[in-house]
Amino acid sequence: MNGETRSADVQETADAFLVTMRLAEVSPDEVSISIAGNTITVTGDLHEEREERGDGGRWILRERRFGAFERILTLPLAVEPASATEFTDGALKMTLAKVSPAINSRADASTT
Repeated sequence: MNGETRSADVQETADAFLVTMRLAEVSPDEVSISIAGNTITVTGDLHEEREERGDGGRWILRERRFGAFERILTLPLAVEPASATEFTDGALKMTLAKVSPAINSRADASTT
């Protein structure tokens, strides 16, 4: 990983968590999402290249960003692994349904 940090917004509703991440320079094909309990891991590859044209002059400096990133979010409750995901206008939006409280209690009780 090259140290790229992706910002995330997490909002809680009565039955789900709504997660939004800005991934403007990332192709949807280059993003992987893993959900295990209350942990969401988003990984991907960044390929930012801009086609800029000078006014007939020569380039002195031309920078590009590329590399892998990983963002791990820990939520207060476990979520369903199969949740709604949408990638539009450079934003990844996930609606993560909460696991029912009865399932969360059993999981907590079995870990002691």
